[in-house]
Amino acid sequence: MKTVLFAGQGSLPVEAAKSLKSKGDDVIVYTFTEQLGQDLSGISDEVKVFSLGQAGKILKSLRESGVKRLVFAGKFNKTILEQNLKLDLKALWILARLKDRQENTMMYAFTHEIEKLGITILSQLDVLSHLILRKGIYSKMKPTRRQMEDVRFAYNKARGIAGLDIGQVVVAKNKTVLAMESLEGTNRTIQRGAEFCQGGFTVIKVAKPEQDYRFDLPVIGMETITAFAAEKGAVFAVEADYTLALDIQECINFANENKFVFMAYTP
Repeated sequence: MKTVLFAGQGSLPVEAAKSLKSKGDDVIVYTFTEQLGQDLSGISDEVKVFSLGQAGKILKSLRESGVKRLVFAGKFNKTILEQNLKLDLKALWILARLKDRQENTMMYAFTHEIEKLGITILSQLDVLSHLILRKGIYSKMKPTRRQMEDVRFAYNKARGIAGLDIGQVVVAKNKTVLAMESLEGTNRTIQRGAEFCQGGFTVIKVAKPEQDYRFDLPVIGMETITAFAAEKGAVFAVEADYTLALDIQECINFANENKFVFMAYTP
C-alpha cells in the first residue's frame, strides 16, 4: 500500500518513514527542503520537494498519485507565514477563509482539503506508537513531595494554555509560573523561565486538551533535554501516553548522568 509522508522539521519524519516501511508500505515523501529530502531518500520509495506556499500543486500531486493514506510527521511551524513566501492561488484561497492564523486552524483547513480527495490521514499515535512515553519515572532520580506538587501545578497551567492553542510548555518553581510557551518553542521557554531562579525548576510539556492525533503531538529529544540540563533544571516531565520521545535511552542516560528527574505524568 502506498502512503504519503508529509515531512516537516526535525528527525520525526525519519522515524515515521522507518515505521511505515517496516509495515510493508511504499512511502512517498512530500517535503519542503532539499536536505530533508536527501535524508529520507534512502528509506523511501519516492521524494517530492515543494515550496511551502504551493498548496495547489501539492493537492494536485496528491490527487494524481492515487494514494489513499497520508501521515504528518515533524514540525510545521506557524512562523512560516511570517516568512516571505510566494503563495499560489489555492494557498491564498485557503488563508482568506480562516477565522485566524493559529497553527491548528491552518492545519485543519489544509487537512480538510486533503480529505476532500478521499485520502485518510493516519494518527501519529498509530504510526509512531513505539515512541510514546507511558506513565512512569524514567530516571534514577525520584521527585520529592514538593517537586511533585510543582509537577501537578505546572501540568494544570500547561493544559490551560494548551487549550487556548497558545503553547504546551510551562516552567515553574515553588508553585509559581516562571514562563509559559508561546511562539518561541520549548527550548527558549526553558531559557526564559530559568532567568528567574537559580536552577531547581520544573518543566512540563503537555498535549492539547482537544489534540488532533493526526498531527503535532508533543515531541521531546536530546536537544530539549540538553537545553533543560544547561539551565540546571530539576524535573523534566511530559504528559504520559501523548508525548513522543526521540532517542529515549540516550535521554534516560543523560538524565541519570546529570542527576535530574525525567518522568511521564498523568493526573
